[in-house]
Amino acid sequence: MTQDNTQRLRILVVDDEPEARLLLVSALAADGHDLYEAADGYTALTMADESRAQVVLLDQMMPGLSGMDCLAPLLKAGPERLVLFVTGRDKAREAVAALQAGAVDYLVKPIDLDVLRHAIRRAGQHLAMAEENRMLRTELEQARPSAEFPTRDQRMKELLQKAVQAAPTEATVLITGESGTGKEVLARFIQKRSHRADRPFVIVNCSALSEQLLESELFGHVKGAFTGAYQDHQGYVEAAAGGTLFLDEIGDIAPSLQVKLLRVLEDRQFSRVGDTALRKAEFRLLTATNRDLDQLLRAGKLREDFYYRINVFRLHLPPLRDRPADILFLFTRFIRELTLRMGRRTLDDKPVVIPPEVRDALSRHTWPGNVRELRNLAERMVILNDDGDMDPAHLPEGLQALIGIHRQNGSATTSQLREARRQFEIRFLLEQLELNEGNMAATARQIGMHPVALRQKLAKLGIDARLLR
Repeated sequence: MTQDNTQRLRILVVDDEPEARLLLVSALAADGHDLYEAADGYTALTMADESRAQVVLLDQMMPGLSGMDCLAPLLKAGPERLVLFVTGRDKAREAVAALQAGAVDYLVKPIDLDVLRHAIRRAGQHLAMAEENRMLRTELEQARPSAEFPTRDQRMKELLQKAVQAAPTEATVLITGESGTGKEVLARFIQKRSHRADRPFVIVNCSALSEQLLESELFGHVKGAFTGAYQDHQGYVEAAAGGTLFLDEIGDIAPSLQVKLLRVLEDRQFSRVGDTALRKAEFRLLTATNRDLDQLLRAGKLREDFYYRINVFRLHLPPLRDRPADILFLFTRFIRELTLRMGRRTLDDKPVVIPPEVRDALSRHTWPGNVRELRNLAERMVILNDDGDMDPAHLPEGLQALIGIHRQNGSATTSQLREARRQFEIRFLLEQLELNEGNMAATARQIGMHPVALRQKLAKLGIDARLLR
């Protein structure tokens, strides 16, 4: 990693001026990147392949092959390679042509080193997102069973494989794990792969009901069984007939009710509250808890016979903090899903970029709320970042405090990074508007934005396009 937490990149600097190359190479090498040089277009084409360059700083004005001559071959040889076009201040048309031909950005000579570093960070973010997308496509193609429970963690993949093996059996499954790890999601994952997939899937939260009410809800009751029982009532056990009954937070069931539930599990028979008639109960049982059942057993709060009856096939979901590979992976997925669901973007829009500061905060946080907390954060960021940018300032205060940005020559704050990005966007858009004589439609078309999105961006930056006409 580089000093400001941006990923380390292989960068090729192409310029026929030795002094210009030295300045750029020295600055970027100091930031921790791997640097390569080429003094002309012919050398650049060879060096790009030999170095496996991820980013190419490509000067336009060179003897022999110009930057535009090299652009297409560079991109064709490396489809995931990014080219930053370097041109003179009075060469706006060449810059636009380069962007239309596939360059991701352009820089104006003499190059401001802060602007350069910002452009390199953005390039790194684009590359990281492209890798995320590639790995996601590979995973979906090669590991379809995990599509409903996406993960990069090897232990999670092994756990899902065990769940797949248990799904078609009639074994009682106990799912353990902290709150928010996805126990209900895993239960649905198992049910969908069982022979009962097209039958009822009944969910009961055992911690949400008192002992008396839980008994009535589980087994049902007859009219007059207790005060307020004005009519016969079917319980969850009957509702799950032929299907699957999922008892969430089963560790909160009182011992007296454990006895009655144990009878159902052993004999597949039960009685409604207030009734003596036996009814049959044919269902598959899945259970889950965030409590330590072994500790409850030792404390006498969990019957031993009931414990062994539900603990037939156990699956433990590890907390998110122990699955570091899943944090950014899941966050990116949630961002995509939520932005599409909220209509903030379409499948054709550019990928959402997660800034290094946000990545840093995500990696440092301990995630006490696990995947549920991560998804809630993603929803917050999508709501607050209506222009598609993941602004670190919109993170909750606790996560903002975790951001660590260190540079060789001092430190930079999040607000300084935002201002640098803002100034870059202002310069770029003003140049494009001036080139098109203030024509919004033409400018939007050239830079690949929708006219409405361009107007919103201009308004946010405080630019009045009418003044440029």
